[in-house]
Amino acid sequence: MISFVALTIDTLLPAYTIIKREFLIVDTQLHWIITALFLGFSLGQILFGPVSDRIGRKNSVLLGVGIYWIGCLVCLVSNTYLIFVLGRFIQGFGIGGPRVVSQAICRDLFNGNKLASINSFIMSIFILVPVVAPLIGQGFLFLFYWKYIIAFFILFSLVTTSVLMVNIEETLKEPQKINFVNILKNFKEVLKNLNSMIYIVCLGLLLGGLLTFINICQPLYLNYFDMGSKFPLFFALIASMLGLSSYLNSKYVWQFGAGKIALSFSLMLMIWTLITLAFQINYFSLNLVWFSIFIMISFSFFGFIFGNLNALAINPFGHIAGYASSIIGSLSTLIAIVVSGTSTTFFDGSPDIVIFTLSTCSILTFILLFFQRYFAAK
Repeated sequence: MISFVALTIDTLLPAYTIIKREFLIVDTQLHWIITALFLGFSLGQILFGPVSDRIGRKNSVLLGVGIYWIGCLVCLVSNTYLIFVLGRFIQGFGIGGPRVVSQAICRDLFNGNKLASINSFIMSIFILVPVVAPLIGQGFLFLFYWKYIIAFFILFSLVTTSVLMVNIEETLKEPQKINFVNILKNFKEVLKNLNSMIYIVCLGLLLGGLLTFINICQPLYLNYFDMGSKFPLFFALIASMLGLSSYLNSKYVWQFGAGKIALSFSLMLMIWTLITLAFQINYFSLNLVWFSIFIMISFSFFGFIFGNLNALAINPFGHIAGYASSIIGSLSTLIAIVVSGTSTTFFDGSPDIVIFTLSTCSILTFILLFFQRYFAAK
């Protein structure tokens, strides 16, 4: 279920050049393909949190996937970029259902370091999607018209939803009524939890850095680094680092704890990005090899941070897991949209904005986590 987001983003990446030509747009407009998806995704999570706490986890998945299919159909029939972007927004709104439900089910069943371990293991499996998705997209481009990729989304979501319906039992034990008083009460409960808010902001910052790279990676690798059809292979290699580190984190979080690992690797990420930024400014421009090494190492650090921060943010809210999951996902996604949307406007064809954005976000993340740990110790 959680792979819908990555699949819907990454499978289309190889088609950006064709989309740009077909809809007569420029590189700086391409980010709306992802930005619109995440705007819908953010709003969808707000809805599906309380809905999943009311009608159940499985019914919420069915509702979300139905909306997702509507978005896919809009994309399929689109003849202008505006209609296509609208379809992406609807897709994102529908994806909010499976995303919230996936996190809520995990919180229904687990907590603490166990939850962090499960989140990291899910992330390691989830990363298999961005590893293979661009290759799938490239394969469709070799054989078919690019919109067949959208049809593939419908087929994939049908299969995965059917598997969930058959193999997963309903985990919601006590349905809650949906009313504005309840929603505001639960929203305030999350906002008042300073620790969770810090984790949410950190998630948003790091996701914003990640989205900045994803927004511009296709024109960057094709135009600046002249990669051509080899782009999906480089993207797969980069994404595999995030999957490997997420898997390792699921093993070590039991020994060291989610908070300590997240803080330690945020420090390493900050140091690594600042060193790269200093060299970029003062000594040389990164070529293909050095930039790929920079991104791969950065992504490997992400794997030790994302799952832990998400688990730490939702851990206090087992009694409102659906609400909390939606609020956490929505707020962190909105922060990421602001970060990536702002950064992408400064894209000049070179990798400079990626390095600057990741450096800035890693500094802020480490500072927030450091002071959170310091005051928690008090």
